[in-house]
Amino acid sequence: MSFQTKSIRAITCPDGEQITATSVQLLTDKYNYNQDLLDEINKTKIDSDTQYRKGYYESEQYENLTMWHNRFLFIYYVLAIALILILVFSANQFLLTIYQTAGIAVGLMIYPHVIHPIFNIFKRMHKFIMEFVPKNIYNSI
Repeated sequence: MSFQTKSIRAITCPDGEQITATSVQLLTDKYNYNQDLLDEINKTKIDSDTQYRKGYYESEQYENLTMWHNRFLFIYYVLAIALILILVFSANQFLLTIYQTAGIAVGLMIYPHVIHPIFNIFKRMHKFIMEFVPKNIYNSI
């Protein structure tokens, strides 16, 4: 008898229980299935950890960007107020009327809030115009 013939026959365990080749195959299949599930769980866990880290770093960068935006806006308003005070207290030197000084003050105060929509309008106009300009095919591939 060859080794393969012996492996197909029932194997008797020390406690008297017999294990057949089909039950060994079923156990192997179940082990492989469980291993596949375990691999899937580990993959999902790694993807979840990666997404969590990505979200954390993105939110950290957004907070950092917001902090710098607020700092520059504060510096802008301090400089605008300083300029307005200079214009008010030395109005005779620049030959500005009170209405001109008030117009400059209002313009400086609303400028940061108005420039973004104006910029977006110009950006859309530029994009619209660039659609009609011939393109370099080698750059658009």
